[in-house]
Amino acid sequence: MRQHSLRPGLAAGLLVLLAACQGGPRPAPGDALARCEALFAAQDRDVEAARVGRSHPHRIEGFPYLRVTRLLSSYREAALDPQRAGAWLARLAEEDARARGTELGLLPPAERERLAADWPPGPAAAAAACRDRLLARDRASPERLALLTERAVVADEYSTGARVFGLYPLAAIGLRAGVLRWHDAVRARWQLPRDALARGLPLARYAPGAAVEPAVGPIPRDALGLPAPAPGRLSALLDRHAPVWVVATASDADRPGVPLLTRDGPTVDAGVPTVYRYATVTRFRGSPRLQLNYLAWFGARPAEGVLDPLAGALDGVIWRVTLDEAGAPLAYDSVHACGCYHLLFPVGDLRPSPDLGSLPEPPLVLPALATPGPGERMHLFLAAGSHYLERAWPAAPADGQRYRALDREALYRVAGPGGERSLFDPDGLVPGTARGERWFLWPSGVRSPGAMRERGRRATAFLGRRHFDDPFLLETVFGAGDGQGAGAVSR
Repeated sequence: MRQHSLRPGLAAGLLVLLAACQGGPRPAPGDALARCEALFAAQDRDVEAARVGRSHPHRIEGFPYLRVTRLLSSYREAALDPQRAGAWLARLAEEDARARGTELGLLPPAERERLAADWPPGPAAAAAACRDRLLARDRASPERLALLTERAVVADEYSTGARVFGLYPLAAIGLRAGVLRWHDAVRARWQLPRDALARGLPLARYAPGAAVEPAVGPIPRDALGLPAPAPGRLSALLDRHAPVWVVATASDADRPGVPLLTRDGPTVDAGVPTVYRYATVTRFRGSPRLQLNYLAWFGARPAEGVLDPLAGALDGVIWRVTLDEAGAPLAYDSVHACGCYHLLFPVGDLRPSPDLGSLPEPPLVLPALATPGPGERMHLFLAAGSHYLERAWPAAPADGQRYRALDREALYRVAGPGGERSLFDPDGLVPGTARGERWFLWPSGVRSPGAMRERGRRATAFLGRRHFDDPFLLETVFGAGDGQGAGAVSR
């Protein structure tokens, strides 16, 4: 009964908005568009003033109702194709709607009430109505579409100024030597017997609650060719490929949980083991591929000595599964939430490109992994304290604690002093997670190396330019096959 009573009010509110946009029963078209642009400008001003903006997806100058990711930026040519422009614009609009909804929800109550009064039937509904109106205008305008293709780009995560002042060509010599030493150390650990990895510490196993379901058919695609599974199908895929986390446990900092923001800095509530998950898309050998991401947060990386430049509050570890057309693993990779310690693993006959050694910083590709068989899951061994991924293998899940799976969007509404806040600041970093290593790694151009950061803001190399969300990352590492895209992630 309550839902039926709301519908007339909502419809009336939308009519009020459109009438206000139109300025009367027979408006000039420009008046409606101008008022809609004013709506987005007003919301963005309030979001910026309250410091609740999201740094990902990225805003597009002159198109406040759209936002872009590195993947969608790689499809800019779709705007000039009448058959694909609508699908591309719809994706950009969805990105803004999701991000804007978070931002509006985090505004102080007084600001939300004012926006609701100024823009009936409410800021979110008003934005949705205006977004549709502005979409219709821009889709019909070749000039606006051409301008959008120029501006729908994502800046890289490197500061050229820092590299200039840090004498990057000289610093790169030491940085490369350090990176290669780390590569050697990682490969040496992966050669050890699995039983030797725990170093006598107890092991905690965290397994997903869902059963392992068999794969079901190819993944549907939209007009751009991007994977577009229905929500239920996506949830089933995330359940199917969810890993078991095997963690050497020396302290509470080795227990995965829910991030919190306190007056003393960020920490984790490990009362209920929790893993966050989300889907992304990459491009590989001429075809977009669905990726499944699993993110575990730990309360800290404890110091191993008096002056440990790697220690600090909060530590996140991501496991990513790239799927083939049939929903089976094509490749795996892992990175920490700082963008550090990126490891890549081929599957089957996939092989690293022979040109990797010529890159300023070669990515670290480890031996191929076997895919889980029926009833099996990938098991991930994490070291105590550092949470380094030191082994991955398929096996039937053994006894262990069940972890809760949450959508990654929940990280934009975490508990903090005075109420819910985003875990990330408007620049994409997690406040309070700076590491001492930033004082000697800044010539790389990476902002605050070692600090935890938001999706889409993770640089994964100190030399050259490489990002965890680059749509051509796998093509660079494992070869483009068709010759397109290789070399796009490191210049």
